[in-house]
Amino acid sequence: MRASTNASGASTAMQSLVPVPLDILFACLGSDSERIVEVACEVSHLLTQLLPFESVVLQYKDYATAGLQHPLEAVRALALNVFDKGMDNDENALDLLVLGRPGVYYLLVADVRTQVQSGLFTVVLHSLADESTIVASQAANLIIKACNRANGLVALLQPEHVNLLLSLKER
Repeated sequence: MRASTNASGASTAMQSLVPVPLDILFACLGSDSERIVEVACEVSHLLTQLLPFESVVLQYKDYATAGLQHPLEAVRALALNVFDKGMDNDENALDLLVLGRPGVYYLLVADVRTQVQSGLFTVVLHSLADESTIVASQAANLIIKACNRANGLVALLQPEHVNLLLSLKER
């Protein structure tokens, strides 16, 4: 089956897909074969574009974190692309990235300071110093999108994140 990439075809394609165990596909990203990893990246990218961002992140958070730290640029770029898509299309994306859970828009800024729990945001910050300029640029764009919202800016300005940014500057 060939998945359609346009908006109207995406829902049709999603309805005709047999449930795919993404954890098995994501596990292929750990293969020693670069070709298997490349194919797994391409297929993962297509499938994650069709699935709701929230379900991908909540169900596969460990894979997202591992993807951001993967030795191959294509896998790191895939993980950042998933978050970038989420920031554009999902109201809960920032909360999932920063706090590790959805639906916390009612939190006050003071609450965000005490609840920055997601390791994902910290790993994205580490990606600013990635050896790949493509990955580092994607990370920078994602952080800028996050900081366009109050919770993202507050999360970035947490002491542990400021210290991380200062240490990255020294590299």
